[in-house]
Amino acid sequence: MATFRTSTGTVAVETWGYELQGRDGAPLDRDLLASATHDLLVIDSSRDGTNALRFSADDITRMKDGMGGRSVVVSYISIGEASDFRDYWQPGWTETGLAEGGLGARAPDWLGPLNPDWPESRKVRFWDEE
Repeated sequence: MATFRTSTGTVAVETWGYELQGRDGAPLDRDLLASATHDLLVIDSSRDGTNALRFSADDITRMKDGMGGRSVVVSYISIGEASDFRDYWQPGWTETGLAEGGLGARAPDWLGPLNPDWPESRKVRFWDEE
């Protein structure tokens, strides 16, 4: 069993959940996440990947104080891909403004090929210093 020291005390983790999107690609449901009984919950920082639907501090507190007792809630971040639905995406990186467009003149050196399994995402060279 793993234990995590949090801002409110130590949490023993025996069960965990991993939820990055809602059913059938819908946004994450904050009430459903708050009802989870996992000791550790890995989620996206946003209900749909955008800043507009980013979870609030109150949302996270509700998830931490879930039905199963105190939980550890952590956010997923991809270090291997950049996705055009994320707020950091710059339309000038590709000719169409979307990941599936050809790389544009303003594309950073670390932006790599399209992921054929996730056409809204491109591989990144995360070890590049830029």
